[in-house]
Amino acid sequence: MNKIVTVIFIVLGFSTIISADINRLNKYWTSERESASYEGDSGRTYQYDMGNSDDRAKYSSDVAAQERDRINEQYDYSNDRTQDRENGQYGSGVY
Repeated sequence: MNKIVTVIFIVLGFSTIISADINRLNKYWTSERESASYEGDSGRTYQYDMGNSDDRAKYSSDVAAQERDRINEQYDYSNDRTQDRENGQYGSGVY
């Protein structure tokens, strides 16, 4: 009986963590976007052009844009960003 209760608490704990993580990620993806100021040759749009010093400064304090980039690096297997970087285009804050 104790093992079953323990398993139930563990499962509930994991589902709460996963739910909170999904809500946190949705906040970044569905938050009101500033207009994308940069589009790479691949068609990928970015909030910031890292070739622009003003955009670099804004990006450094934009936690949501940094989080989008981090998530994109982990889970997006398209070659859009790679293609843009090979063409000398360095956008950040990917949409």
